[in-house]
Amino acid sequence: MLLLLLGVQLLAGCANTALSDQPPEIPGAVAGDTGAKQTMPEPSPSVTGSEPLLVELYNQALAAQTAGQWQEAIERSERALRINRRQPRFYLLLAESYWQLGKRDLAANFAKQGLRYLSSESKSLRQRLEELAHP
Repeated sequence: MLLLLLGVQLLAGCANTALSDQPPEIPGAVAGDTGAKQTMPEPSPSVTGSEPLLVELYNQALAAQTAGQWQEAIERSERALRINRRQPRFYLLLAESYWQLGKRDLAANFAKQGLRYLSSESKSLRQRLEELAHP
């Protein structure tokens, strides 16, 4: 009976937990650096806006990238772009992941695509995409 009561309390606590409008936490660098600058820019409001699945995919892709799981980061980013292709942060994740896999041309192509969807307030994101677009 006690276990059932604890389980109900745990589920009730989870049900009251809402997704925050705050941007996802982003570490300062990505593991597995092979010479390319790996600092991550601040999260975009467009990623954290009204699409909770995009936030989840962003966090999963970023976690995979941080762990050096480049293919997993690519899969999560591609899935997010199928939902909303106008997300430059996912193009950056793709570009950095392909760069780490040694696929420099593919990385540059994704970085160039990300630049097309960039807003003017994302200076650090623009800088990182330009670095990868023109290595």
